[in-house]
Amino acid sequence: MKSVRFEPEAREELLGAVDWYAERDSSLADRFIATVDGTLVEIGAAPHTFPLVVEVPRALNVRKRLLNRFPYAVVFTELDDEVRILAIAHVRRRPGYWRERV
Repeated sequence: MKSVRFEPEAREELLGAVDWYAERDSSLADRFIATVDGTLVEIGAAPHTFPLVVEVPRALNVRKRLLNRFPYAVVFTELDDEVRILAIAHVRRRPGYWRERV
């Protein structure tokens, strides 16, 4: 299992999404956090099993995992010793805005 590390912008996106859900319903925010946590475990265990992002050159090895029940994707790249989370991206807002982080 590889360690998972957030880029600062991705951490801010995660916290912003948690705040947004918490303002509406604290239990919804808790479910969002649990979903993200479970997804990060999956990614750390087998990052190569998730699809490459087609809009990014294959050589950069950028992949994404859609969250269950939430309109977000975890965008990441697999490095030799870790998985780096590039974005917690809402799938309907500003598509591809995170590409400049690659």
